Order: sequence, then C-alpha cells, then structure tokens
Amino acid sequence: MLPNGLAYLTVELSDKYLMRLLLDKETLAVYGANYKFGSLFLLVVIAFRTAWQPFFLKVAKEEKNPQRIYIKVMTYFTLIGAIIVTAASYFVGYVVRFSLTATKTIMGSAYWGGIKIIPIILSAYLFYGIYVNLTVGVYIKKKAELMVVFTGLAALVNVGSNLYLMPRYGMMGAALATLLSYMVMAATIMIANRRIYPVAYEYGRVAAALLYMALMLFILYFFQPHLLWKIVLVVFAPFIFVVGGFFRKEEIDFFKRRILKMK
Repeated sequence: MLPNGLAYLTVELSDKYLMRLLLDKETLAVYGANYKFGSLFLLVVIAFRTAWQPFFLKVAKEEKNPQRIYIKVMTYFTLIGAIIVTAASYFVGYVVRFSLTATKTIMGSAYWGGIKIIPIILSAYLFYGIYVNLTVGVYIKKKAELMVVFTGLAALVNVGSNLYLMPRYGMMGAALATLLSYMVMAATIMIANRRIYPVAYEYGRVAAALLYMALMLFILYFFQPHLLWKIVLVVFAPFIFVVGGFFRKEEIDFFKRRILKMK
C-alpha cells in the first residue's frame, strides 16, 4: 500500500510542484485557491469510501448475490455525482464572489481568473469516486497489490500530461491533467476487475449519467449561459432521465414505497 500511496500523492501534488517550475507563483496561487473549491467533491468521495469499504465486504459475506447491490450503488453514485458536479459547476462562480463584507468576498477577486478550472477538478473527483466503487473486486479477491498499477499509471499520465499541457494551456492544462489521471485510474481498475472479479455493471446507464454531465459542462464553457438559463438547465435537465426511461419499473416502485412509508 505504501507505493500505492506515493503514486496517489504524485497525482495529487505533481501539478502544484511542476507549476512552480513551468509557470509562476502567481498562477500557482490562483490555481491553488480554485483547486480547493474543486476538491470539495473529494470530501464527498472520502465520506462515501469510509462507509463503502466495510459495507461491501459485509455484503460479500452475507448476501447470496452481492453483485446486484454493487451494480446499483455504482449506477446511482454516478448519477447523483454527475448532478451534483453539474449544479456546483454552474453556480460556484456566484458562490465564490458572494460578499461577506463591503470589501471582502468568499474568494478574493485576485483569484477569480481561475474559476474556470473548478468544474474540471470536480469532474476529476467524480471519476475518483467511480474508482472507489470499483475497488470492490480488488479487496474481495485480496489483490490490493494491483492498486499500485492503477495509481502508478495515473501518476505517469499526470506528470506527462502536465509537462505537455501546462506550458500550452496554463492552469487549465494542469486541471485537464488531473482529470485524465483519475479517468486512467477508473479505466484501469475496470479492466482489471473484468479478470479478477467480473461484475456486470450497468455501463450504459453510467455512460448516460457521464454524458449528461459532459453535455452540461460543454454548454457552460462554450455558451456561457446567463443566470436564468443556468437555473432552468440545472433544474429541468435531470428530468431527461425520467422521460428518457433511465429508471426501471422496479426502481420506480421502490421509490414510491419509500415515499409512502415516509408519509
């Protein structure tokens, strides 16, 4: 686990170190301030991981078909995560500019130039959450030594993409390098799981949730909608999952029973 931890630290910290060398301290300060807001979703993932690992190990021992639970958790984690990331991305610019006093905002105006990286960092940690979901097979089959492969490849991608992207695209290049790294972690553990502990995840539904997020971020970056349109999109766009048949009949029935029970 030690090499795994070192590789993960490389993914988390190499961009800040390389930015000192490739760019300048002023850019690093702006990047670091905005990265903190993007990493708020990491707190969600850490909270999920803390509960998830003992839960899936318990389920593996007690349930006859534990995989059906792993499948549903992956699908709904991705869906809820995509909606949270999208909503946060659309409104974080207003949050950081919120006035605390007559002269002070939540994030100083000197750092507002880096707000554009926040949605990318939020998305990166969603992929880290998917990676955490996929650690089921590694732990159940006691193959934890493989984790250094996943994080090691991600570390190599992170350093390499930072060296290439950062001089060309500045802090946005560093943010994209972070996103690529976590995507590599999720992809490599998914490939390994197919051999060591195959689970028939609902990849179509997971992809639909990620596509929704990607389209919403595309609209945000390239069309830059005004506040009213942002509210409309964030509120009504998720209904595409309802009208598009994302939810299955047994899931709808389950939610109905839950709501009736709460009443």
